[in-house]
Parts: sequence; structure tokens; C-alpha cells
Amino acid sequence: MNRRWTITAGAVLAACFFVAVSVWYYIGTREFMENMGSMVSEKASDALGVRAEIGTVRVDSLHLLTIRDISLWDKKGKEIIKAESATVGFSFFGVLGGNPAKAVKDVDIHKLSAVIEKRGDDTWNYQDLISDDSEKSDFAGVVRVDNGEIAVRMDGKELLAEGLRGAVDFSDTDA
Repeated sequence: MNRRWTITAGAVLAACFFVAVSVWYYIGTREFMENMGSMVSEKASDALGVRAEIGTVRVDSLHLLTIRDISLWDKKGKEIIKAESATVGFSFFGVLGGNPAKAVKDVDIHKLSAVIEKRGDDTWNYQDLISDDSEKSDFAGVVRVDNGEIAVRMDGKELLAEGLRGAVDFSDTDA
């Protein structure tokens, strides 16, 4: 009886290990990463109400993702934000809890390029990215930008700032 239980337990552990390795392999495949990129693009577009595109999503570990080729457009169809990549640090168990926004701890954006433009109707394109929803966001992480640039255009003139670095901490939303 004891030997049979040991063999059964060993078989169950081997099956669990096989399933875990298979899932990890699938997560690492190009197909998964491309599908995840289009899914994240769709979710971002729905959340922001503007077109969003994400090239690929790579799962680096149980607490780190790398997102490549990020683009956001304003409601007039002009690209407003572009980033080469972003790394997202998160709590694996927080994701399992069902609220991805709460699970994200930090976002590092690399080679960000933004164009802020005043339109002919005296509105600014960045306003298209601001939600009209007064609901408080669950996101309380830190967003950092490394090697960014921003162009501000108005009245036919342009101001360009390059080599930007900075961080915004969303943990204290009352500040």
C-alpha cells in the first residue's frame, strides 16, 4: 500500500511538472507573445478610447514583462505617443487576484517619443488620452521614463526637449 501511494504521488508530481513546463514553453513562444500583444492593444484601446498598438509582449519571469513597439494615437488619428519598449514589474500573486492594475508595481518606458499639439479648435491632442470617468484608478505603481523626447507644437512653432528622464509615483493620488 505504501509503495503504491509513493508511485501515485510521484506520477502526480511528474504530471504537474510536465504541465508547468508545457505552459512555460507556450508562454515563451512567438505565437503567444504576438497574441498577447494584440490582446493588450485591444484592452488599451478600450480603456483609453483611442487607437493603441503593441508589437509584442515577452514574459521574462513570473514578475516581469517586456512590451515592444508601443504606439498611441489621438482621436483625430495622429500618433501622439511612441515607445521602443517598456518593462513592467508586477506581483505574480496580485495578477492571480484578478486585478492587473493593482498587481503592477512599476513600469519603465524606454525611448519614449511624444508629440503634444494644440489643434486649430484650441484643444490639445493629449486631452484625448484623459478619461472622462471620475472613478479612481487601482494603479498605484511607479512609471519611469528613460531617454525620452517630447515635441510641443502650437501656432506653427515647435519646442523639442530630448534626453528626458523622470518618474511619476501613482501611489499617492491625493498629492
